[in-house]
Amino acid sequence: MSEVRLSGIRKVYEGARAARPAVDRLDLTFASGELVVMVGPSGCGKSTTLRIVAGLEDPTEGHVFVDGRDVTLVQPAQRDIAMVFQSYALYPHMSVFENLAFALRIRKLPEAEIKARVEEVAKNLSIDAYLDRRPKALSGGQRQRVAIGRAVVRRPKVFLFDEPLSNLDAKLRGDMRREIARIHRESQTTSLYVTHDQIEAMTLADRIVVLKDGTLQQVGTPLEIYQRPANRFVAGFFGTPAMNFLAAAVEHGGGARAARGLGFQVPMPSSLDDSERNDVVIGIRPEDIGLDRRADRVPLPGAVQVREMLGAEVVLHVASAAGEVTVRADARTPGRPGDAVTMWLDPSAVHWFDARSEHRLAS
Repeated sequence: MSEVRLSGIRKVYEGARAARPAVDRLDLTFASGELVVMVGPSGCGKSTTLRIVAGLEDPTEGHVFVDGRDVTLVQPAQRDIAMVFQSYALYPHMSVFENLAFALRIRKLPEAEIKARVEEVAKNLSIDAYLDRRPKALSGGQRQRVAIGRAVVRRPKVFLFDEPLSNLDAKLRGDMRREIARIHRESQTTSLYVTHDQIEAMTLADRIVVLKDGTLQQVGTPLEIYQRPANRFVAGFFGTPAMNFLAAAVEHGGGARAARGLGFQVPMPSSLDDSERNDVVIGIRPEDIGLDRRADRVPLPGAVQVREMLGAEVVLHVASAAGEVTVRADARTPGRPGDAVTMWLDPSAVHWFDARSEHRLAS
C-alpha cells in the first residue's frame, strides 16, 4: 500500500488559449489503501491529473510523490503504477492469457509464477474460460475485465482507472462497479478513479475530488459532498435529478430574516452567516419537495409541464414564477401535464449560496 501526494501540480498545454491551465495548483494527498474518485465535467482536468500521476504527462509545475518518493521525473515503467484505460488497450494479436501475462514476462518472472498469477486473476474476474481467446472474440464487458485483470496481476503500488466503464451498457456498468469495489476491498491497493459519472463516484469512493476548469472545488466523503456541497457547482453536479436553484432577496426586519423570491418566502436560519448581503440563491433537492400540504413547509404554486414515470418514482417538472422546479416523489403522486399544483418546500433541507460568489453560506 502506498500514499500518493500531489504538490502544487500545474499543467499548461502549449498553444492553450490565454495559457489557461488544464490543472491549476493542485495539492492533494491520497492515503494508503484509499479509493479516491476524481469527478467533474469534460475538460475539468481529471484525466490530465491521472496521466501526470502515471507519468504519461509531465507537469508544468509541481511534484508527484509515491510512498514519499519524488517520482516527477521517473519514467512510467519505474513507478510501479498500473492503469486501466477507457479504450481497453489490449493487444489484439495476443490471447487473453498472453495479455494478462505480458507485464509479468517483461519483469522476467518464472513461468510457474506467471501461470499461477494469471489463472488466479482470471478466475476471480470470471474470465478463466476465455484465456485462449483473442480480444476480438470477447464482449465489451469481458474485454474490460481483461483490462482490469492485466492491471491487477501486476500487484502494483497504485491503481489508476481512467473512465473504464464509459463504453459499457448500464447493466454491465453496474456489474463492473461492483467488481472494482470488490477488487479494491480485497487488495487494499491505493486507487485513483476518474469519471464524469456521479453514480460511479458516489458508490465507489472513500473520498471524492471535484474539479472544474482545472481547479479543485471540494474534497470529501460521498455523504459530505452530497449533504454539504461547498458551492453551487458541486451542489448541482451531484444528485439525480439535479438540485433546484431559486433566486431570492434577503429581507431584514423585526429581528427575523427571510429570503423572498418570486412566489415564495423561506425563513433564514439564525445560525446562517449573518454577513450583510442582499441576494442569495437557495438550493433544494427534488426529493425535499412534496405536493401534500404541510404546516412546516413553504408553498410555491406552479403548473405541471412534464411527468416522467421511473417505476416506483415519478419526476415532475413544474413551471413556477421562480422558474422550473423538479419534484421527485412516489409514483402514486397525482399531477398530470397542465395541472395546477402547489409545491411544498422543506425549509430545513434548503442549501444557502451567495448569489455573487456562489459559495455555500456557513451555517
